[in-house]
Amino acid sequence: MKKQTITRIATALAVTSIVPILLTCNNSEPSYGGVTTTGFNYSPFELSDFSVTDVHGHTAFGNGGGFACCYRLDGTEFTVKWNYYDADEWRDGKTLTLHAERKVTMPRTKVSSKSGDTTLQVHIFPDRHVELIISSKSFGDVKFDSAAVFGTLSRKYTFELANAYDEDDARLYRRVDRVIGEAWLKYHLEDVSDLEQYVYLRLLVNPHFDEDPNIANSLAVAQSAPGSLAKMVGALSPARLDELKQGRFQRVSVPTIDSSLLTAERPPTPSPIRLQPYTERDHIIQLFHQKHIGSFDSLLPKPSEMHPLFSMLIDKAHGYGIVRDDDLFTYVTYGITMQRDFDEYPDIHERLLRIKSGEQSASQALDIPRYMWIELDKWLKSKQTA
Repeated sequence: MKKQTITRIATALAVTSIVPILLTCNNSEPSYGGVTTTGFNYSPFELSDFSVTDVHGHTAFGNGGGFACCYRLDGTEFTVKWNYYDADEWRDGKTLTLHAERKVTMPRTKVSSKSGDTTLQVHIFPDRHVELIISSKSFGDVKFDSAAVFGTLSRKYTFELANAYDEDDARLYRRVDRVIGEAWLKYHLEDVSDLEQYVYLRLLVNPHFDEDPNIANSLAVAQSAPGSLAKMVGALSPARLDELKQGRFQRVSVPTIDSSLLTAERPPTPSPIRLQPYTERDHIIQLFHQKHIGSFDSLLPKPSEMHPLFSMLIDKAHGYGIVRDDDLFTYVTYGITMQRDFDEYPDIHERLLRIKSGEQSASQALDIPRYMWIELDKWLKSKQTA
């Protein structure tokens, strides 16, 4: 599974541990007991599981969606193995699991003897090199935060992205994550602001923007000067951005990368309708994302379907006299998570009409008891078989 937002930060495989003890083996090599593993996957592939094995055969495990403890590892030389896959290909039915293995050296490290203080961090980078860190920091230091990049871009360029890439949040996140992997492999970018601008230019301006000589010069020094690319791109004039968009520049060569290090590149999927800002709808969509992040995101369709759906539900809510944000949010949530035409069920319809007549407040009418949802489900099934 990929690192998510949540916070869709790098995947942290949760942390619990028993007392870690730094022992000595033959007075020459360290021995770590009671170790909990936590993984950080920076590649655009989904991490399924991993193992860390020392020269004596002791093995610690971790996976892409949980945590594992408690293990003993000895020495400074380890073999890390992991399984990974392209989530979009899996979603499309191509269920291929890939495998990788690396030899890793971890220097002798003093660790606390206090219970719960020590974690083995497994950092897997886009080029498939691995860094092992044993530390008292449970979650470690994220090298670069794909979730933060995606969050900023999806807020700042909501409609530009929706119109250019008509796909649900999960696919769009993986599209962004692939470009972040490309930026790291080509230019070793890790600064979040630099990555934001790289992804912006790559997805919304010109996929070959880095072949522009001035951009190429900035990218060449960005690794040693974090934030410099973001500052340069932020100062570009509209005319200069238009030149980049139209490809009106003398092209220079750029670093090449092994395509197997990246997930399959999917072509753009432009929206069939032109999506425009609509303040009330966009506010409710934002509330939905904030309150249900990770819970119901998989229920949301692609933007060309989602935005009209939210608009339709809001219009229906207005028709019943529902105007407060909290009540609109509740109505829309029912429509998304239960049934978009839930208001057609007679008992629920009657409750909603009481709002319009002033007999009942919206918050009271929308406090729909559980049994009524069960009856709604039966009612819908009876309509389908009628």
